Amino acid sequence: MLGSQRRPRGSGRTRQPRNRDLQVCWANVGKGAPSHITILQTAFTENMDVVCIQEPYTHPGTKTQNHPGFDCYAPVDSWDSEDPIQREAERPRVMTYIRKGAGLRTQQRRPIHSRDLLWIDVNSYAILNAYRQPLSLDVIDYVTHLAPPPNCLVGGDFNAWHDMFEPGVLPTHQGPELASWSASSGMDFIGAPGEPTQRLGHVLDLTFSNIPFAYTSIQADMHCGSDHETQVTIIPGQGTVPLEQFHYRIPECELPKFAGLITNGTAKLPDPWGITSTERVDSYAEAIAEVFTSSIRTTGKPDRGQGNPAAWWTPECEEAHQQHLSVWNHVSTGEIPCETREFLTTVRKAKREYWKKRINSINDDKSLYKVIGWHKLASNLKGPPLEINGVLVEDTLEKAEALRTEVLRWFSAEDDLAQDPLTDWNGTGNLDWEQTVSLEEVECNTIRVTSTSPGMDQVTVRLLKSCWDHIKHAIHGLFSRCLALNHFPQSWKLAKVAMLPKVGKKDKSSIQSWRPIALLSCISKGLE
Repeated sequence: MLGSQRRPRGSGRTRQPRNRDLQVCWANVGKGAPSHITILQTAFTENMDVVCIQEPYTHPGTKTQNHPGFDCYAPVDSWDSEDPIQREAERPRVMTYIRKGAGLRTQQRRPIHSRDLLWIDVNSYAILNAYRQPLSLDVIDYVTHLAPPPNCLVGGDFNAWHDMFEPGVLPTHQGPELASWSASSGMDFIGAPGEPTQRLGHVLDLTFSNIPFAYTSIQADMHCGSDHETQVTIIPGQGTVPLEQFHYRIPECELPKFAGLITNGTAKLPDPWGITSTERVDSYAEAIAEVFTSSIRTTGKPDRGQGNPAAWWTPECEEAHQQHLSVWNHVSTGEIPCETREFLTTVRKAKREYWKKRINSINDDKSLYKVIGWHKLASNLKGPPLEINGVLVEDTLEKAEALRTEVLRWFSAEDDLAQDPLTDWNGTGNLDWEQTVSLEEVECNTIRVTSTSPGMDQVTVRLLKSCWDHIKHAIHGLFSRCLALNHFPQSWKLAKVAMLPKVGKKDKSSIQSWRPIALLSCISKGLE
């Protein structure tokens, strides 16, 4: 065994700029909740795109550690048993996290039912996260019989010894089979030979790849407090980057500016009460939509859903982490310093105190509703496959097509009636309605509605409220002219938003509910 008393460390300065390369982080957290929390927070801080965890912390009820900046994927859909033996038999031993808002097209694959193997496709890169239980044969048997696809990355804790990875060690624990597969399949070992990845001095965490110029290094400043080192794989380039889609969000401080732009835009519009044709109705609706489009994009900020740092990661946690790192860099092999133990205790206590404070600070219905929202019957896991008619469907588009086929294609031309029952029907005449609507009714059903969710155009009631004084007369006039001309703009129809008035119980001619946001439905994307 190559036993060094001083532990070689990689340098965090070797990382490439995030916008150039895909960064994949690897860590065995030893089932510890504090270590699991720490690696997610440090990975978020260091702009890691993918985080591959082995031996994650799990709890009955399909619970694990989550982070607001990452989506979680697991090889199994649930683990609910309270019995320790059964729980150990069903819990996942690998998890993969994908960074939110990083422009990554992600798809989970399940070619094999195993809680020790997890395939994730990220921007056309196939990444296998593996954990090999000591003395078991299944995982390495699967890997060594694998015909790797192009742009493939395989990594994790293999618990295998071979001098390809650790010069001078006695090959054992299926290490020779793994090394032979690496040499024959073109999946090169891309780690640093001889750099220990585990506290006892062995190289157990391995990465293999057929991606040109990909390499893996130990990152000392990302150590999470477990008995394994944290490694980072750099893959040159971002792969096949998906088309970026996002909405614009307008912060509260920018609402006055937004209202001012709406004022300037509507000042150039003609008087809606002078509209005399359906063509001019369409043109006027499109003009209002354009005013909102330009105003929102000028004052708003693109919301790419990038997530947030963990709220429970306090300055005390950061300080304890730095103390742990400063000592861990000089610790002898196999030793666990007291600073590391104190750091893990600090992290565990900080998260517990954060949630306790949130619960104790509940003083109104709104804050109570947020707390109730924590308890979700569904898990936070992403992308479980669908099994339809015995076939496992994994791809997102294939799932949509399968659901459309199974749910929407229940009817065919054979279900049609033999004859049209309305052939000789002449109708019942015209439905009379009021050709004008009061400004109070428009306001009541526009900015005073109980539901504040946006329509298909993504324009919220909040935005309409901020500029209502400047836009109300234009909307009032347009509504009234639409009623008078018995016409609704094509933009409304394309958005499939019903603009017909809903008849109330008290006054059959009054308009009880409008969807005025549909006026702006031709704003196709990028709005709040």
